[in-house]
Amino acid sequence: MTTTTNRAANDVGSFTTVLGWLNNAVANGARSPRVKIRTTAGLMGFALPRNRRPGDAVLFVKIDGNYVGTIRCASDGSRFFPRGWVAQGTFEALRAIGDNPLAAAVGHGHATGNCSFCARDLTDPRSVSVGYGPICAGHFGLPWGEVGAAAARIAAPRRAPVVTPVAPAAPDLVALRAAAVAAERETAAAAREEFEAQQAVRDAQARLLSAIARRDRAEIAADAANTALRNAEGTAFVPVTETIRMSSGGTTYAAHPSGEE
Repeated sequence: MTTTTNRAANDVGSFTTVLGWLNNAVANGARSPRVKIRTTAGLMGFALPRNRRPGDAVLFVKIDGNYVGTIRCASDGSRFFPRGWVAQGTFEALRAIGDNPLAAAVGHGHATGNCSFCARDLTDPRSVSVGYGPICAGHFGLPWGEVGAAAARIAAPRRAPVVTPVAPAAPDLVALRAAAVAAERETAAAAREEFEAQQAVRDAQARLLSAIARRDRAEIAADAANTALRNAEGTAFVPVTETIRMSSGGTTYAAHPSGEE
C-alpha cells in the first residue's frame, strides 16, 4: 500500500533558481517554457502559471503529466502546497531538486539522454557532456560549453540519485490474463454479430431478387392477357348499320348487318 503525506505546506529547499530559468525563457520569447526532471517519484515538470501577475513567485508542479500542486518561492526557502494527497517520496524528490536545481537538470540529461528544457535527444557530444543543449542554455540563462561542462562535472555526482530511473513494476499476470480473455470474448462476439449481419443482408438480397422476378413474370402475364383480350374483342366485333323505317304510327329503328336491308 502506498503511504502518503498529509496535505500541508512543506519546505522543499529553494526553487528560485528554477523560477529564474523560466522567467529568462519568457523574456527570451518562449511561450510556455517547462523544466522536466526525472526523479524516483516520476517525471516532474515545473512551469509558470498562465495567468500569473507581475511579481508572482509561483510554480505549477506536475508528476507524469498530472497536476499535483504549487511551489511558492521566497528568499528564505520554497514551500510546496499539494493539491491533495501525494505519494511518499514526492517531497524528498522536490527537496533534492531544490537543493541543487542545476545538478538535477544535468543528472536528468545524463540519465535519460534528453534535455530537461526541451525534451529533445542530446546528440552533440558537448551537449551530452553538459546535460542540455546550447539553445536551451541561451534561452534559460545556463552555462554551456567548457563552463557548462565544468559545472556539470561538479553538480552531477551530487544529484545522481535524484534522476535514477525507476525500475518498472512487475506485470500483474492475473489481470493481464483476464484482460486477454475478455478481449478474446469480445472479438468472438463481434465476429458472430458481423456474420449474422452479413447473413441478413444476403437474405434480404435474395428476397429482393425473388420479388423482382415475380414482378417481371406478372408483367409478362399481364401483357399476354391484354393482347389476347384485344384479339378476342377484334374478332367478335360486327359493324352494324341503322335503318330507319317510317310507319304511320311513328318512327321505327331497326339494326341490320351491313349490306342487308
